[in-house]
Amino acid sequence: MGELLPGGLSAPESGAMDALVLEIDEGGASLSASLRRGERLAPLGRFPTDSAGITAARNAAALGGRSIPVWLRLPAVRVLEKKLSFPLVAERALRQALSYEMDRETPFTVDEVWWNWRVDERDRARGQIHLTLFLLPKSVAQPYVAALAQGGLHATAIDARTAAGESRQIMLGEDTARPQALTAQARPLAIACAVLALVAVVVPFARQSLALGWVEDRIALLQPQVEAVQALRRRVENVAGAGAASAMEQAGTADALKVLAKTTQILPDDTHLTDFTLHRRKLGISGQSAGAAKLIGLLAADPFFQDPAFAAAVTRVQGSKLDAFSINAEVRP
Repeated sequence: MGELLPGGLSAPESGAMDALVLEIDEGGASLSASLRRGERLAPLGRFPTDSAGITAARNAAALGGRSIPVWLRLPAVRVLEKKLSFPLVAERALRQALSYEMDRETPFTVDEVWWNWRVDERDRARGQIHLTLFLLPKSVAQPYVAALAQGGLHATAIDARTAAGESRQIMLGEDTARPQALTAQARPLAIACAVLALVAVVVPFARQSLALGWVEDRIALLQPQVEAVQALRRRVENVAGAGAASAMEQAGTADALKVLAKTTQILPDDTHLTDFTLHRRKLGISGQSAGAAKLIGLLAADPFFQDPAFAAAVTRVQGSKLDAFSINAEVRP
């Protein structure tokens, strides 16, 4: 903010200057005056906001013929803010660029507001400068500025707060706060900056669109080849599967996964296997079951199995209600 102030003048937070600080009270009927000297703030009292009261505040400050900054604080007024971005090359002419863009980026023209800005970030990698524009409609503060002028005090800056409660200073000096119209030489620069900003936004999307179009064309070109490869792969898989099944059939060997799936499907939930063997079509299973005697009947009832029989006597598992069993069967072709 300091770089925006006239030479020899810095923000009141620095405490490095003398200034007359006038804070308008709620309702606007009176103001509190204080004199800043270095880092100290000396209260001068409360005065009416009419011409006589402002003259009294000026006399209380004992300014004599001295001219010092006059800060007008408006606690009840809120500063409006907006985040903006410009090409980095526009930094040297930000005031002209902001003046040119004011009526497009805000509901006001440059003649309707007092305004200032703060640079938030310089993104050199992307060539962008990000800033916060804050402004105050003249209509809300002009009556107080005019009243001060009638009492012989000319406001140097307005100090108001944002909706978030942050303090913002807007200079009213001739060189710093009054928006300047674009000259014939500055206007082309502002237009060029706007064009550069538009190019910076559009070019990445254009490149992405072109790349996407090229990829889509390549996909369309290769699609027939991909479909032919997939069809050939399906044919190979079908032939391989049929060949494997035919080879197993000719060798008299049953599919172990198919037999295991069929066996576990038939066996009840209270039965679990501890051993499973399959040699060609000879099946052997062992395990434990709450009803081992029923297993032979369950297997015999399914046409997938043939001649199921216990390979050993059914015995009770010690300490449980389960029976240990071992069954042999033939798997049908």
